[in-house]
Amino acid sequence: MEAETTLFYAGEAAIELHRTETSSYRDNLASGAPALWIVLRPTASELPYELVAVTADPAEGEGFTDAGNNLVEQVPMPLDIAEMVGQFVAQHHIDRPFVKRRRDGQTLPDRKEITSSD
Repeated sequence: MEAETTLFYAGEAAIELHRTETSSYRDNLASGAPALWIVLRPTASELPYELVAVTADPAEGEGFTDAGNNLVEQVPMPLDIAEMVGQFVAQHHIDRPFVKRRRDGQTLPDRKEITSSD
């Protein structure tokens, strides 16, 4: 049985790209199936949803799922958008080494080992 789908025009969206998120964009493009996350919010008007955002950042897309009644759909990224995102990454990406943070010198209280008695 084929699932029912409804196609409607939700509006125009700008995809904002940020220099600090190039690692996420790069990973998305390298995944083999680049995607966009479309965020819709239910409305009480004639159209059932309003377009809130479109993002190429998987973490941002995931973050929108935590916000209320948003409908977040992952869709394949069109090739022309993938090319633009790839150019943005090539121009702005800077590899940043992982830096492990040091503790601030505070000592933690001793933990007692918990054993279960069967």
